[in-house]
This record gives sequence, structure tokens and C-alpha cells, in this order.
Amino acid sequence: PGRSIRVMNYTVDGQQAVVVISSDREPPSLYIFNTKDGTIRHRIDAYPWLNPNDLAAMRPFWFQASDGVEIQAYLTLPNGDQKQGLPMIVLPHGGPHGPRDMWGYNPEVQFFANRGIAVLQVNFRGSGGFGKKFEKSGYRKWGGRIQQDIVDATKFVMDRGIAAKDRTCIYGASFGGYSALQAPVVAPGLYQCAVGLVGVYDLDLLYNDG
Repeated sequence: PGRSIRVMNYTVDGQQAVVVISSDREPPSLYIFNTKDGTIRHRIDAYPWLNPNDLAAMRPFWFQASDGVEIQAYLTLPNGDQKQGLPMIVLPHGGPHGPRDMWGYNPEVQFFANRGIAVLQVNFRGSGGFGKKFEKSGYRKWGGRIQQDIVDATKFVMDRGIAAKDRTCIYGASFGGYSALQAPVVAPGLYQCAVGLVGVYDLDLLYNDG
């Protein structure tokens, strides 16, 4: 209960499976499952030195975007009593069409939370896992509606006093890097800094040579 269970692979005869078990506060552990007799053997932990009690919980929530569409997101708050006025990093995922943010252990998110920073992840339009219609609604909307979904999510958390308006930044990789650099253009003054990692910045180059 309260864990994610993923079957990663099977042997050719189907009698053994590689299973990974994790949660938002538990790094992945690898097991071998015997489908014949139902036994499971623990093999290895990804980060055995980490104590789950020291890690931060990832909470899913839904909010209404500025055009009325319901959008799903995750908010990870650092451990401790302070739950208001926190510094926050908005972390848009890559893709954008098909990938999505998932509930579970994320070392990057935990790194920030460990340092007292809230982390917001948004499954904006175009993200996978919510049906083809939702994914297609992000087509040709890279610089517009997708960015607005991220901005709307940021304002939603700010308006509830969780994130400090003068201590919120945006950071991402790949399409997330594109989103990070678009954010100050779409919403001037909302973010105090924007950081792009291996971002998609030249769309002509991407289209012609990517």
C-alpha cells in the first residue's frame, strides 16, 4: 500500500520478473518475482543510505486553468513546520507531447526539498497519461497555452500563500528548458530567475536537423 510497483522485464519463459518498488519518499528497490510459486526476493536498493523519513512527500492536486480546463499537478513541500511563504522552484517536464510528471521518487525534487524549497510540477496540456484529446490540445501551443498552464499553476500555489511571490524561480531541461526561458516573456515579473538545462531553444534547428 502507498507504493508504486512496476514490472520491468520477464525471463523468456515468463517464470521470473524484475520488479521495482518505490514511493515518493522511498527510492526504487529491485526485486525478483517468481511467477510460478509467487515468491519475491529483494536484490538491491538504489540509495540505501537515504532515510525515507528524511524525504519529502509529493502531493497531487488539480486546479482550474485560466480558460476553465482542469489541470493536474504535483507539489512537494520540504519537511518541517513551515508550509507558507516558502521559496519555490517550478519544474516543467520535457517532451512536451507524451511525457508527464509521475507520482514517485524523484532525486532532483528531493534535492531541492531537502534544502527547504517547494517544488511544483505541472502536467500541462500536451502531457501524456490523460487521454489523446488532452495530449493533442497542446499541439502548436508550445509558446502559448502550455506556458499559460504553467503560469496558472504557479499563481494557484502563490495565491494560497504556500510559495513566496518574491522567491519563486523556474527551471527545466529539454522542453522544460524552453518553458523556463519562455516564462519571463509570458509572465514578466512572476519568476525571480529562470534556468534552462539542455533546452530546446532554436525551433528552426530542431525542425530541420533534430
